[in-house]
Amino acid sequence: MKQHLSSLTTVIVVDDKVPEPARYEQLASVLEAAGINDFDVVLVANGVDAAVTLDLKDFVSQVPDSTAVFLNRLQTGDVARLVGIDHAVGDYILFTTLAEEEILALPGLLEPLREGYDLSVADPLEGPLVVKRPAGTRFLLGTYLSVYRLLTGKELESRPTGFRAMSRAAALFVSTSPTAEITLRARELGPGFACVTRPLLPAHAFVHRPGSLRSNWSSGISALLSTTSAPMRLVTYFAAAGGVLSLGYGAYVVGVYFFGRNIARGWTTISLQLAAMMFIFSVLFLLLSEYVLQIHAANPPRSLRHLVLRELRSPLSRRSARLNVVDAEGRFQVGAPPELLTNVTKAGA
Repeated sequence: MKQHLSSLTTVIVVDDKVPEPARYEQLASVLEAAGINDFDVVLVANGVDAAVTLDLKDFVSQVPDSTAVFLNRLQTGDVARLVGIDHAVGDYILFTTLAEEEILALPGLLEPLREGYDLSVADPLEGPLVVKRPAGTRFLLGTYLSVYRLLTGKELESRPTGFRAMSRAAALFVSTSPTAEITLRARELGPGFACVTRPLLPAHAFVHRPGSLRSNWSSGISALLSTTSAPMRLVTYFAAAGGVLSLGYGAYVVGVYFFGRNIARGWTTISLQLAAMMFIFSVLFLLLSEYVLQIHAANPPRSLRHLVLRELRSPLSRRSARLNVVDAEGRFQVGAPPELLTNVTKAGA
């Protein structure tokens, strides 16, 4: 039995170019042909300049049920998509760039959701997807993937997030995960979520804009520290080993004092003092690292709402006929009054 896609939110990350309103209307016509009449769009402005800001204002003023969210600083594309999930109101969420190939492939992407799948991912039509990166970047990425797999036991998806659609249940699972940025790229979400990958797009439709080395390094370290406590656990092991070595050195000093010859005056006292101090420091580091591990385990996933600087909403709506209105005298009416529909139609024109 196929499911009805009741409502859908399209999330688009805007970096340097705002999609044409006509392109979104083309997407809207595809959605309506697929039987989805309740849909909206969320544009996440990621580090845009003044010109792009003005273009976003024009887009919101022309496209019904559209929302523009401005981030306070440049973020990775996956963080911007997570902010889009935060502002989505549909029962299903679509990530797209509004490229022509993606609009044409949209029915094939949505079909698995009708069959009950929670995640539908687009793959290249022929052959594996090869993301072109400089040789140095490939080496660093390969090293990072190996370290990440060694510390966490998980295989990290190195390909960009790309063109995909998911149910609200899957989106909420991803956004509340401590490793949300990584889980968003995953093609399998675990037990309880049916996921599928289908060949839908030509290879050239997968656009990847690699970030700077600094931003990639910062994002990678942040993802590693938020995913696993292994680095801090390693510090704990070093602290414990330091304490044991300090005790061993203290025993060695005592042995030299009783059995050694030609010992300089004060050497035993200074050596025992140093061994005792290092033992105390090791115990302190051990206790502090354990406390940090407990705080890390109890720390909830970070909120992305602090990244939102401003939000714009369209005054137009395709859902005006379904609004329930209470007038100034308290009378309840199912559906918007005719005069409101007339004003909305004029505004859209």
